[in-house]
Amino acid sequence: MENSEPSAPFIKASWLRVLLFFIAFNIVYFAFQLVGIWLVSVISHQTFIQAMQAFSSQFHNGGVEIGNLLILQITIFIGTLIVVWFFRHFIDRKSIYSLGFRMKKFGHDAIFGFLLGILLISFGFLGLYLNGNIIIERVHFAAGSMVLSFLFFIVVALNEEIVIRGYILSNLLESYQPFTALVVSALLFSFMHGLNPNLSIIGLVNIFLAGILFGLYYIFKQNLWFPIMLHLSWNFFQGPIYGFEVSGIDSQSLISHNIKGASMITGGNFGFEGSILLTIIMTIVIFLMYRYYHQTVPLNQSNVQQ
Repeated sequence: MENSEPSAPFIKASWLRVLLFFIAFNIVYFAFQLVGIWLVSVISHQTFIQAMQAFSSQFHNGGVEIGNLLILQITIFIGTLIVVWFFRHFIDRKSIYSLGFRMKKFGHDAIFGFLLGILLISFGFLGLYLNGNIIIERVHFAAGSMVLSFLFFIVVALNEEIVIRGYILSNLLESYQPFTALVVSALLFSFMHGLNPNLSIIGLVNIFLAGILFGLYYIFKQNLWFPIMLHLSWNFFQGPIYGFEVSGIDSQSLISHNIKGASMITGGNFGFEGSILLTIIMTIVIFLMYRYYHQTVPLNQSNVQQ
């Protein structure tokens, strides 16, 4: 049972709360990123500048220093939790729990999200393989790297979903029509990935569609477990399992392969997220999910968990 909470937020306009939160989040993100780099420099006995240069190169060779990337992401996540807690407690005057951490049907939502992520990326990998766009070179299992990669992508999924779907989308739903709020949150999700290496127009469109897919479940169910687990399995199977770049970032993988063909089809150096095939897959899944939940779950602002 939830504790009673004041219903009136400190700032009434949800768009203003979201704007202030997004500004604060980016400032804290940058600050805690520097803290994370400093921690890595201490642990690895490097200077701060050397650690920064190493992280820059890791965007193209992430699997070598996945442990350092994990430290960096955990540090950033701590900053995210501080910002979210502050805004949720003092500005929204609601609990962190009310962002979408309901435990009812937790297993169903988590498993559904995780399996859907595997299915989407596996379908794409198989399609490219059967079309001759992927040539598998070797299969190599490195347990240590795999575990660190899994932990890294857990933190990535928690960080991005709590910020975008948890805080931003839930606040926008209080004042705007669900699909307006959904589109705005997806645009901000795309903006967060705007500096990723090798980003293409198709890649940007697909990240926007991913934001729509992650958020669509949320506006019907007000539950974060599905998008968190979908985000996790998509990233993990895309990179450490199937060997694609994850939003342009390399990682050590179970399957090593070469890509042949037009980058519009394969995704090129941005990974499968830059493929027009994914655009088609995501559009179909979004349509099917909307059609199903639109028929089974009434969609209105009163659905938003308070």
